[in-house]
Amino acid sequence: IKLVFEKQSGAIIGCHIIGDDACELIHYGMALVKKRVPIFNLCNEVFTAVTFHELFKEAALDGDAKLDFGAAWQGIFNALSDGVDVTSMPTSQELRQIFDGIDHSNTNHLTIDDLSQMFNELGSNVSRKYIEKLIRVADLDGSGGINFEEFETIINGLTSRMRSGDAYSLHRNSLSHHLEAKRGVPE
Repeated sequence: IKLVFEKQSGAIIGCHIIGDDACELIHYGMALVKKRVPIFNLCNEVFTAVTFHELFKEAALDGDAKLDFGAAWQGIFNALSDGVDVTSMPTSQELRQIFDGIDHSNTNHLTIDDLSQMFNELGSNVSRKYIEKLIRVADLDGSGGINFEEFETIINGLTSRMRSGDAYSLHRNSLSHHLEAKRGVPE
């Protein structure tokens, strides 16, 4: 089984099945395509009995592994995009200013407390669970926090997703608003 899906949304738009039981599986594949089920949903699917249908999950996991921002990032981006507007990519200097403004601990790593305070200031209701997950997924160097390079990766992914218009509507608060408030720029 091979799934064809949109890179940004993960929506399944096609399915290739080769083998003896292809005729038994194709109907499930057709339903996935018709409903445009994201591979990210299929990655978390629990099948109550071991069946050939689990091959769809394996195909989704295979596709997910090829993405820069796969299933692990999707829940994070959903949580982050609520109340954050970064439809245009800030410059590296602006990102550094934002990062430094969030780094209340002055450790050059964003901690759970730093990120929690930032989301509260943005008026975004991001739970501690999502912040912990964000750090676990984004902390590539294993430091226990998010350094500047990891922060840039998050913003790049979030910006790319929001530019595509995928599952996002504009909100009042934004990272630029956060930056202006930190610099004392009047609205």
